[in-house]
Amino acid sequence: MISKEVKFKDFSGEEITKKCYFHLTKLELTRLDVKFEGGLAEYAKNLGEAKSPQQLLSLIEDVILTAYGIKTAEGKFIKNAELRKEFEYSECYSELVLSLFQDENAMSEFIAGLAYMDEDDKSEVIEAGKNKKKKYPKIRHKSTQN
Repeated sequence: MISKEVKFKDFSGEEITKKCYFHLTKLELTRLDVKFEGGLAEYAKNLGEAKSPQQLLSLIEDVILTAYGIKTAEGKFIKNAELRKEFEYSECYSELVLSLFQDENAMSEFIAGLAYMDEDDKSEVIEAGKNKKKKYPKIRHKSTQN
């Protein structure tokens, strides 16, 4: 399980920081491995190389929505369609997706933190993200401009 703090503005313009939790079970990771050519770790290593912005965005959204859940006081991690749907349509989700989309190094670290990989594979995924030259432009929406 990993956590990520996300800063975003609510609909009143107030800046909020939310701590979000993410975890992939071995079954969920297997499903993602099958979905992405060569497996999730290999796909992540090759981010930016001949990948279209649509493919990158699809990867980010699939991983985030599959891994998102809430941590309870009892130490349980809960995921369900209702929680996922509520998160998917939040400003928090939007900000997180765009931040990972615009920074392949951050996306590589995010995937490496979730995946059941040995340390060498994690290092390769993170290093691959650092070496990418392709950068996607920051997307500014009217509601987030100052």
